Amino acid sequence: MTEETQSPQNTTTEEKEYQEVLKDLATQLDLDPELVKAFDEAMENGTPMYSVLGIDETELQNRYTLARQFYESGKLEDAKNQFGMLCLLSDNAPANWMGLGACNMELGNYDDAINAYTMAVIHSEMEDAEPVYRMGICHLRKGDKEKAKLAFQKCLGFGNQDDARQKEFFDRSMTILSTLDDEGE
Repeated sequence: MTEETQSPQNTTTEEKEYQEVLKDLATQLDLDPELVKAFDEAMENGTPMYSVLGIDETELQNRYTLARQFYESGKLEDAKNQFGMLCLLSDNAPANWMGLGACNMELGNYDDAINAYTMAVIHSEMEDAEPVYRMGICHLRKGDKEKAKLAFQKCLGFGNQDDARQKEFFDRSMTILSTLDDEGE
């Protein structure tokens, strides 16, 4: 028997096992198995979770506004929870990942912040300098100057330098790189 004929059989067995795990999980958590199946299909098809749950864009925006209000009032754990939920509901929105990153950064969870900022970079199609800049700040706060330098150097290659907002992060990165270079001498 060749690998090609074995592969579909294995995939079918793996799919059945996966479905059993989902059913068991649904039972343990007292979830509707059909809802679990809908989530699974949505992930396979790239459908955002908010659509599966019947949440509309207005509700997402309201949740984002609430998360921002929590953040701005210093309720960082509440803000982190809201941004985390938004990232699950709509995982391709860079603003959600930026919010989660900012909360984690302020809470001193630098590795989690770096992970969130990395997702923001990916979902901004690597056209926004801010998350890369903020990753550099996290590395500095962790005491890792080498990784910070790399992040600030990469920041210079993101975004449009003619855009005032992007230029701000380029300029900040240049200033920090200059300081780090002076310290190394």
